Amino acid sequence: MPRLLNVRLEHFTLYNSLPVIDLPFGDGVLCLAGANGLGKSTFLAAVNYGLTGIVADPERDFVSVPEYYERCLEFASEFFDGRISEDDRDRAVVILEFVAGTKHFNITRGVFEQEQLRKLVITDIVNNKSFDGKSLTATQRHRRFAETLVQEVGLKSFEQFVFLQQFVFTFDERRQLLFWDKRVLEQALHLCFGVDPHDALKADQLRRQAEGADSLVRNYQWQATGLRKKLEQLESVIDSDHAAVEYERVMKGYENLLAKRDAAEKRLAKMEDQRQDTEIQFVHATADVASTSAEYEKVFADYLASHGGPDAHPLVKQLFETLRCGLCGSNGESVANHVREKLASGNCPLCDSKVHKQGKTPETLRMVDAKLASEKDQLKQVTARRDRVLKEAEDAQKEFNMIVAEADRFERKHGSLLAGASLKPDAIQTTISGYREQIEALLKKKDVQYERREDKRRQLRKLQKKLISQYAEAEELFVPIFNELAYRFLGINLSVQLEAKAGGVFLMLSVKESARRKTFQLSESQRFFVDIALRMALIQFTSTVEPTACLLIDTPEGSLDIAYESRAGDMFATFVLQGFSLIMTANINTSQLLIMLARRCGKKHMRLCRMTSWAELSEVQRKEERLFGLAYKRIVAAQNKPNKRGAQFTHV
Repeated sequence: MPRLLNVRLEHFTLYNSLPVIDLPFGDGVLCLAGANGLGKSTFLAAVNYGLTGIVADPERDFVSVPEYYERCLEFASEFFDGRISEDDRDRAVVILEFVAGTKHFNITRGVFEQEQLRKLVITDIVNNKSFDGKSLTATQRHRRFAETLVQEVGLKSFEQFVFLQQFVFTFDERRQLLFWDKRVLEQALHLCFGVDPHDALKADQLRRQAEGADSLVRNYQWQATGLRKKLEQLESVIDSDHAAVEYERVMKGYENLLAKRDAAEKRLAKMEDQRQDTEIQFVHATADVASTSAEYEKVFADYLASHGGPDAHPLVKQLFETLRCGLCGSNGESVANHVREKLASGNCPLCDSKVHKQGKTPETLRMVDAKLASEKDQLKQVTARRDRVLKEAEDAQKEFNMIVAEADRFERKHGSLLAGASLKPDAIQTTISGYREQIEALLKKKDVQYERREDKRRQLRKLQKKLISQYAEAEELFVPIFNELAYRFLGINLSVQLEAKAGGVFLMLSVKESARRKTFQLSESQRFFVDIALRMALIQFTSTVEPTACLLIDTPEGSLDIAYESRAGDMFATFVLQGFSLIMTANINTSQLLIMLARRCGKKHMRLCRMTSWAELSEVQRKEERLFGLAYKRIVAAQNKPNKRGAQFTHV
């Protein structure tokens, strides 16, 4: 599997303080330490996107290798949308440099470009010859990359590589647990322990085909059962002495229901037309009042300018009409009387200033005032009609819905009789014969799919037996690797056995000779880190030539209690010091996981990258930035005093 040498991210808007991120990888672990919300998970997703061209969709269950790949292709755009702004969409790229097999790869992948590469350079490490994909299209470059990588890794398809990278070589925020996902685990076992990757591909296809045939078996049986119920209902009616009477009663009831439904539908359509008409009238009436009110304001302003009085102002007139002050909201007869007293004394009711004696209200103002009063009255009537029609339309809709539901229930209850569509017994007999023919055809289809399912299962069992045999040969090497890693975390001797059942071939985990088949039988942290130990063991076992593989882990410390922190760091360090690469993200804190990892790996085998400079911190994080610095210094101090012997844990 690929060993990453360099990752370069350009124009990832999420990292707004660092438009270009360039990280070379040395031996050991690269730890990206940061605060919450700085994009730690996004970084790992971007690395995997560069390698595979997909981002794992957490809402997509694994069904088969090719289907998972196809279904996740479009998720990358959805995932990065928002993390990359519109301005950066065309510029955002992932650039990877890595080694796989005998080839050195340098690729550039646009973030929003499916199954395409902007750049591809492949160099043969043995003869130092290079292939430059400049003459190829972006799609052709991706295909050439996929074909070459699959050949170097030793797999059958690029989809298989994607599966391994996303499900085995990555432990991200999905927390996909191999031990407790039988479909994923069986495919991983076929790929990791099988001699021929074609067997893994075939096993994946056979399982999917068997499941598809099994689904059709259940579907055909369900359809046949439904028809049989209708058939029995018709036969019970036709055999009855009151068959004709019963049939007539049902048909008459159904005709009445249909008539009621048609009448309700017509009424609903009529009320909907009326509702639309009243809405239009309401809009027009509201517009008329608004227009005339504006006209009144203008005429009144002109009137005041020529020494008119405030008694004709709209607010004053409204107060007298409604007994409510338009300024402060006070209401009552006393409010109106107070304003009348002010006007009678020749003072302004608002500022108490003396006003000139009023003359006669001009004719234009009286005309506009009368028009406004008429339009307000019209609006009041239209509003009342609108409310009434709206209520009647709602009632008509409810009535129609009730009748439709009643007709639906009637059709389900008497579906067999209604299918006869005639009062004549021979029509019912024809329907009965049709049901029998359909049932017979469905059962034949069911038998065909049943045989297909059993045939696929027989072929799959042959491959499973082969896998069991191959695992038995590898068990002496694989199991001790896993047990050592898991013990470094749990401090308990574990055992793992291959288990073959009708549902497939799986690994069963035992703690103190007690099986742990259910997730609730271990704590969250135990599940996570035992599963990580399994991945590390699979990586070590499959790296037959040299330890080139790289494991990606996202913030593993979150589920740990303080008792297990240093043990988890020791487990990680053991993996790294055996020559494997680890890229992990972590929150900057005082976790003993990072302290132990730094102490065992030292600066030679651990690079610490502080992500707090990549993006803007939140207000809370800025206030406590001093704490980040202190935690960071503790990790660096541990790096400066390496202890490669590891934690002295005693086997129980």
